[in-house]
Amino acid sequence: MKSLKDLTVDLGRLQQKCDEAMKVAPAIIGNMVAQDIKANFMRQGVQTDQGLRKWKPSEAAQKEGRRTLVKSAAMMNEVHFEVQGKTVRVGLDTRLIPYAPRHNEGLKGMPQRQFIYARKAVLRKAMDQVENMLKK
Repeated sequence: MKSLKDLTVDLGRLQQKCDEAMKVAPAIIGNMVAQDIKANFMRQGVQTDQGLRKWKPSEAAQKEGRRTLVKSAAMMNEVHFEVQGKTVRVGLDTRLIPYAPRHNEGLKGMPQRQFIYARKAVLRKAMDQVENMLKK
């Protein structure tokens, strides 16, 4: 049986691991979600919790023999995450890519080609990674 001193030390270590995990969890989650969103451009559709919803190919991409929404890859490359305390935001800066909402949401007569989506499976995988940190 452990002594009170041993339990105090164990709890102190656990608290330290929890503090460390809380510091890195938002970055782990943000990175994994951002990478999954970028993969949507290669998938040519948005991967949701219900499956892949393929995009309607653009006429220009078909004529040029390329993928839809990746001519310059500006939108894909702008996807990033920002950690703010214990929260994380994933997306892109619409000041740099002002046409992104038109594509993602299907505005102004543009067919919707949603690429922003945070899948539960990706969030679970990120949380598993954080939990594994606690077990070490």
